[in-house]
Amino acid sequence: YVWDFNVAYMEEGEKEFTYLQDELGSTIRLLEQGGESQTIYGYDEFGEDIYCTQGQIQPFGYTGYRYDNIADTYFAQAREYVPGVGRFAGEDKDWFIKFQSPESINLYTYCVSNPLIYVDKTGFDFRSTVGDYFGKEKDIFGLMIGEHWMVGTGKDIVEFPTMYTGENGPWGQYMMKNPILTGKVGDLVIPIGNKVKPGGSIDVTLEIPHMVIENGENAVGYQFLHGTNEKVGGFKISGNISKSKKGDITYMMTYAWNDIIDPNFMYATDIEKSNSAKENGFFTPKDYEIHLTWYDTTIIREREGEMFWQKNSGWLRNWNKDWDSKLSGEYKVKYNDSENEQAIIGVRWEKLRNQIYSSHPMYYCNTID
Repeated sequence: YVWDFNVAYMEEGEKEFTYLQDELGSTIRLLEQGGESQTIYGYDEFGEDIYCTQGQIQPFGYTGYRYDNIADTYFAQAREYVPGVGRFAGEDKDWFIKFQSPESINLYTYCVSNPLIYVDKTGFDFRSTVGDYFGKEKDIFGLMIGEHWMVGTGKDIVEFPTMYTGENGPWGQYMMKNPILTGKVGDLVIPIGNKVKPGGSIDVTLEIPHMVIENGENAVGYQFLHGTNEKVGGFKISGNISKSKKGDITYMMTYAWNDIIDPNFMYATDIEKSNSAKENGFFTPKDYEIHLTWYDTTIIREREGEMFWQKNSGWLRNWNKDWDSKLSGEYKVKYNDSENEQAIIGVRWEKLRNQIYSSHPMYYCNTID
């Protein structure tokens, strides 16, 4: 067999065959090269053989699945699909996908009972025929957060840097990749360097009850985390900031993100997902806490770039006070959405940031603008 996203060509003895498929990837013709012979295949909406030719000459049929003519099922990679009933023979092992789409909470359903629009190439991940996944974003951290809630063990997620090496774990590295969090932390940390005298240092402790990064209804880690929760610690910044006699500033800091993972009832789909999960019977969803700690050493050079070795380094090395205006289009929208949400309760970032500046004069010079 020769593959090109799907089976395209087959050799059987001295004969060669070319496959023709429909928009779902189902085999509909098998053409013998150099001859007039062809085999025709056809299926109803859920893959039932309508010409009684399935399995003849070659095994690939409905949506490209391999047909088992003994069991009369299709092998869908993760499990068997039974076309006669339009259902999978086994449960969806990657059931968190269903969490994103409450109408498909039945773990045996095939493509949310809409096989004319969706296909499921792997047995656990239905997609539209144009490759769109409901227009939803997701990442592995979002899936992990949601899955942990659905399983309902109640066990908290806790991560600290490695004890001996100080290396950050995957969650810490993930948090530092968010440009909104990077900008906000830079707003609070970098200006403190102006308060330190050459040759001196200062110990820093800041506690922000509700640090917000993104809002949204996708299965993205940043959006599930959304904002810290004061009840379990909020967002904490601590460490030491020193300035060399040459003016280079070193920020040796520890950051801690503390939140409760629970449905946000500001969003209609959160209510829908929560109710569907609780009523399903397969899941025992339970809220839990998440505590993420990471280290960072950022160095800001007084004469950055003057010599090739004089380079800023660390998480906050590229921060500047206009970071919000330089966000990419995608993150600009997310930032504006979260700011509009925060405006409802009167704590837009600019206001919160200036409140922090005013309440900590030991750390900040004239920074309010």
